[in-house]
Amino acid sequence: MVRRIATVAFGLYASPEYLARYGPLDLSEGCLGHHLITQLEDIQDATQTGWLADLAPRARVAMQTSSHEAAVSAAIHGGGLACLARFRADHEPGLVRLSVPLRVPSTGMWLVVHRDIRQTPRIRVSLSHITDSVRAMAALLCPADAEDQPAAVPAE
Repeated sequence: MVRRIATVAFGLYASPEYLARYGPLDLSEGCLGHHLITQLEDIQDATQTGWLADLAPRARVAMQTSSHEAAVSAAIHGGGLACLARFRADHEPGLVRLSVPLRVPSTGMWLVVHRDIRQTPRIRVSLSHITDSVRAMAALLCPADAEDQPAAVPAE
């Protein structure tokens, strides 16, 4: 069984120190002179990395990681621009969300269980608990304003 149980919204983030050092984003110039923090290309859902590469084709990839927390930490410490999950980065005082003209892609959160065990009572209880818990956090995972992409700091 495969079931989508949530949507996770993303945004473009940088530290205030990074923005002071490298200046505002010039999207018409492909963010020339800026640095990117991206996910490794071999991970299953690299949609955000592709979006960031399209948004800033002239920026230099400064770091690639398979760890979302490593990307958050690198962005906080001035390592570059990063496309991060809003549930994590919106609440990080060392980051600001940047406005961009293109909608930042979201991703699904999926619950997967092998068909041979999905009817096992303890598995069904666990699946229900996980689903209910994640759905209770829906507003945090995908804020209502995710469609509008408002930002604390304009990118241009």
